[in-house]
Amino acid sequence: MKYIWRKEYYEYQFKVVQNYVSLTNTVLRINEKQLLKGHLLEPKMEDIIMLLLHGSSSLDDTLPSEVKKRCIVGSFIGDSYLMGKFIKPFRIVVSGRP
Repeated sequence: MKYIWRKEYYEYQFKVVQNYVSLTNTVLRINEKQLLKGHLLEPKMEDIIMLLLHGSSSLDDTLPSEVKKRCIVGSFIGDSYLMGKFIKPFRIVVSGRP
């Protein structure tokens, strides 16, 4: 994945997620049961983290537009106002209150 972050050009070579692979919460170990155990960062997890952080900044036209719209977290790093606006709706869903 080629992307621009903070006006700099970067490339990330996906280790596992190149074609279709299963990306369920259980496979990524982010379901309730697995989160409590703790795990080492696996290559598939690293690929997904990079996609979530920088997918919207990707210069590759192969990423679906739906992915680019949702993978925007990296563009908020360093901007506490935007990060707060992005995270607040998720905090409400998780906790059940604002």
